[in-house]
Amino acid sequence: MPSLLAALLWYLALAVCALLALPVALRLGRRLPDGGYALARPLGLLLVGYLTWLLGMLGILNSTAPTVVVLAALLAVGLWSGWGRDAAAFLRSRRALVLWTEAVFLAGFFLAALARASSPAINGQEKFMDMALYHAFLRAEQLPAEDPWLAGYGVPYYYFGYFLWSLVAKATAVPPAVGYNLALAATFAMLASGVFGLAYSLLAAQLRRDQAARLLPGAALIASLGVVATGVMGNLQAAVDALASLGVGSPAAWRAFGVKEVSARGAPLIYQGSEWFRAARVIPNIQPDGITEFPWFSLLLGDLHPHFVALPFELLVLALGYATFRNLLAERDLGGTDLAANALALGALIPLNTWDVGTFWVIYLLAVGAALLLAVRRGLAAPAALRFGLALLGATFGLAIVLYFPYFVGYQSQPLGLGIVEERTPLGSLVVLFGPFLVLVVGAVARGWLDGLAEPAVAPILRRWLWIVLLAATVLLLLALLRDPTLGVLLALVLGTAPLLLAAWHEPERAPLTPFGTVLLLAAVGLLLGTELLFIRDTFGTRMNTVFKFYYHVWLLLGLLSPLLVVYLLGRGAGAAIRGLGASIVLAAGALALAGLLYPVGATWAKAGGFRGPLTLDGAAWMKDLMPGDAHAVQWLRERVPGRPVIVEAVGGDYTEYGRIAAFAGLPSPLNWPGHELQWRGPLAEFARRQDVVEAIYQRAAVGTVLSMLQGLHAEYVYVGRLEAEKYGSGVYSRFDGVLEPVYRQDDVTIYRVPQPPSGIGVGLAEVRP
Repeated sequence: MPSLLAALLWYLALAVCALLALPVALRLGRRLPDGGYALARPLGLLLVGYLTWLLGMLGILNSTAPTVVVLAALLAVGLWSGWGRDAAAFLRSRRALVLWTEAVFLAGFFLAALARASSPAINGQEKFMDMALYHAFLRAEQLPAEDPWLAGYGVPYYYFGYFLWSLVAKATAVPPAVGYNLALAATFAMLASGVFGLAYSLLAAQLRRDQAARLLPGAALIASLGVVATGVMGNLQAAVDALASLGVGSPAAWRAFGVKEVSARGAPLIYQGSEWFRAARVIPNIQPDGITEFPWFSLLLGDLHPHFVALPFELLVLALGYATFRNLLAERDLGGTDLAANALALGALIPLNTWDVGTFWVIYLLAVGAALLLAVRRGLAAPAALRFGLALLGATFGLAIVLYFPYFVGYQSQPLGLGIVEERTPLGSLVVLFGPFLVLVVGAVARGWLDGLAEPAVAPILRRWLWIVLLAATVLLLLALLRDPTLGVLLALVLGTAPLLLAAWHEPERAPLTPFGTVLLLAAVGLLLGTELLFIRDTFGTRMNTVFKFYYHVWLLLGLLSPLLVVYLLGRGAGAAIRGLGASIVLAAGALALAGLLYPVGATWAKAGGFRGPLTLDGAAWMKDLMPGDAHAVQWLRERVPGRPVIVEAVGGDYTEYGRIAAFAGLPSPLNWPGHELQWRGPLAEFARRQDVVEAIYQRAAVGTVLSMLQGLHAEYVYVGRLEAEKYGSGVYSRFDGVLEPVYRQDDVTIYRVPQPPSGIGVGLAEVRP
């Protein structure tokens, strides 16, 4: 299938998702300034995906293309029958907003697809893992899908994103390696439209124009700039490299500042080779590596990881949280549809990317709490508000868990615990990672104090506690200067939000960032502070994954807030000096943002090899040049072998090209990438046993015992290619002749069929284990 046709089909499939969910999205977002339109795509994909997943897990329907299409059609009929008239009226009356939102999505999809088409190879880092999991769900017709690298066991990872995108591939018949890259592009596009829709709604409320039926061009433009800041802009690693190339600071000086590695090159804006990758390894003192990504890096890297795929659904939860906040303020107007949708979206984060639960469930809780506190201020009895809030949160979170209960059946995980952070992130690292955003946050906090001291409703409280604040600030400053600058600055930022919180409490309609925006700001700076105090202890025993996952959330929250912070700092109603200070801060942040835009330009050029190669979305095209024998064999397996029979291939280490048949043919193998299986499941004796059995089959066991060993693994095929010969010796090319039937022989690859024993004979993989 040509890449252009595949991209068009993928785009149309997502348009169908948006259209079928539009009536319920508008119902849920009835009080949002954008009407909830930006919710439609991720909500539609989630509705179709959840029903397909649930019915498949219960054994009622298979996960096939007809199932997906029929369920989508039934959903469309049901939703449009109920709320279709309102949806049609919205499309007519809000045409400008609809077109702007669609333009943002289309621009994001085109830009991301171009970036992927210029460097599409599914190879390197953890792409084999992502492809194996995505392909497992794409090829599986029954759920739970079998672990591609531990046949007979269910997938242990947070897999829902792979599953959702596999449904789009099934419905469109897009080839697996093409669909992989389109899933990346579409995730980015939904991130773009989601940020635009929510930022527009928050800006309209901030400007007190949230009842406007017409498009607000200024708000739309600033929200679009927020999309660029969140999705396209990079951190300041590229700017640091450029400065070092110009002789500003030595690599040693920059390392002391908090940048792990700096390259002083002759051409300051040109990355060489894999230098673009360093932007995700800024922090120098986290072991085994200080991983910190941002969306454009994730897109370029091309790992279809849960933390990236979950971004549109995190925005869905934030938008529903904002809608719930506004509905609760409107006489607690929250119905069964609202509660069910909130639970569906919140619960989806568990199998999508479990790390999201701690952040976005808490933000939802804070949004509900803030709304009820404001309702108490308006006259609602406090005990009644408390009872209502506890009941609402209990019902929502409880239903979220119940809806995804099949995911927990037989759930396995590595042992986890909490640890206390002993070595902080260098303050310079935070500046390089979040520079433009932090300048805006510091500016907003400063202006919050200046405005608060001039605000009649807030000033008495601030003045009453000013001496305590000054004392705390002095202690924090000493802490920052003498021992722990990172902790001191972050504590000061968290405490510094007090005037903004007070303004949101006393005059919510005039709050500088809107009450919900203030909640998001507190969550962002609170996350930064929290990761400097505690970490989740996993297999690595360090804070690496805690920083990695939660800094990603911080980037999303600060990127979403950046339009609101800019408008606040430039807003009217203050003296000329304050407005001048605000403009200076925005200019400084803008200059840093332009420096951050050096990264997508230089990194994309380097990753694409200067755009000298042909453009294609086929992520497996590289195999035809570098591993032609495997490429042809994979094609044969995909076309000639139905279902997902177990195939034995060489077992190799993580981050290598071992496991390539499971990944690109979509068939489960007894074992591969054992280090990742260890991370997912914790230590199992089965890993060593299977590795030993596979080695014996290829190399050590007497030929006469090979058949029984293969049957014990319930293997139906044995693969012999270049990697098998490299791992187990060239004797593998003839080892199975006369013992097994060769069904494919071409180039340097032979595939053998394993005769199956009578029913009831053989042990090991008779059923998919959870």
